Amino acid sequence: MFSLMSCQVSTNKSGTKSGETLKFNEKEAEMVQGVNEYSFRLFNAVLDADQSDNILISPLSASLALSMTAMGAEEETLSQMMSALGFEGVEKGEVAKFYSLISSKLSNADPKTVVNVANSIWANKELTIKKDFIKDAEEFFHSDVYSLDFAKEESVDKINSWCAEKTNDKIEKVLDELEPSLQMVLINALYFKGVWKEEFDEKMTNKATFKKADGTTQEVDMMFQKDSFKYAETDNFKVAELPYGNGTYSMVAILPNEGVELRSVLKDIDANGWNELNNSMVEQKINLYVPRFKLSYSVKLNDILKSLGMVDAFDGEKADFSSISDGLFIDFVKQDTFIEVNEKGTEAAAVTTVGLMKMSIDYTPTFRLDRPFALFIKENSSGIILFNGVIGEIE
Repeated sequence: MFSLMSCQVSTNKSGTKSGETLKFNEKEAEMVQGVNEYSFRLFNAVLDADQSDNILISPLSASLALSMTAMGAEEETLSQMMSALGFEGVEKGEVAKFYSLISSKLSNADPKTVVNVANSIWANKELTIKKDFIKDAEEFFHSDVYSLDFAKEESVDKINSWCAEKTNDKIEKVLDELEPSLQMVLINALYFKGVWKEEFDEKMTNKATFKKADGTTQEVDMMFQKDSFKYAETDNFKVAELPYGNGTYSMVAILPNEGVELRSVLKDIDANGWNELNNSMVEQKINLYVPRFKLSYSVKLNDILKSLGMVDAFDGEKADFSSISDGLFIDFVKQDTFIEVNEKGTEAAAVTTVGLMKMSIDYTPTFRLDRPFALFIKENSSGIILFNGVIGEIE
């Protein structure tokens, strides 16, 4: 889970400075807190909606894509989006400047850690877009802007290729097709690659038993090292922080105590609890075991975002994206993520895709019989059916 937080300066074993502190003024610090509050609301909403054993989201990627979209929103649509994203009462211009600053700071915080933030806008060639929206997207979100013929199959390939390039080929496909009525696709791609500050010795990796969420077990490759890490214990769980590179970035792992359900632990953590948790850990020597793993995950966020109060943006009658173009509403918000953890470090990527559709007045439906369908042959004046059937295979 990607989350924004203050990164403290620490000292490594040689006594040299390691992590760099990301400094914010009072207003920016409030916005960081708001983003983290949204991050936990989003995470918990996903946990409620999806009971899968493995879940991986990037609240930052979703916020960047939706904030860029919100630059074209007005009135109640804008208000709901800002509130859902943790920016209640904040002007959208301030959000744009904030994310311009954040993207730069995150990318340059640690020379040993790669953090790439990329945004793009893909517009159907028939759509007339307000110039100010494009100007803001390019200036503050450093967005690439493209005009495509959405009716051509190659347009999907171009979008997927852009996503693959920006995520080091970790996420190669985010769209299967572009509906003809779709007018714009806004994308954020977030890529992270960090080497552990203290790498695991591959010789110390051994087979071990991992107890799965359903109670059954599996054999995994378990990495091991004995070293000093920030660590804390509570009544319900243990927590450790594993730093990358110079210490600016780290992975925080939460392990529930035996008999304690993981989701119940996570439900009790919000932005304030997250701050307390990070402040509670102290440096101490521990025996650290981490399984090698790789995970890909995909989730549609429409209903989840509605549950956070972002309702009008999805409503063709109420959505107001008039600062982009007339008659638009959000058709879908989808996120694809990837993570791999091994002895060297962690590689992770996320792509959030926001699709904007034209309202029904200009809507041309697509009816493609490319899957099982039913047929009826009737006499029209009486409605008498002569034949009916289902076609599940083309012979």
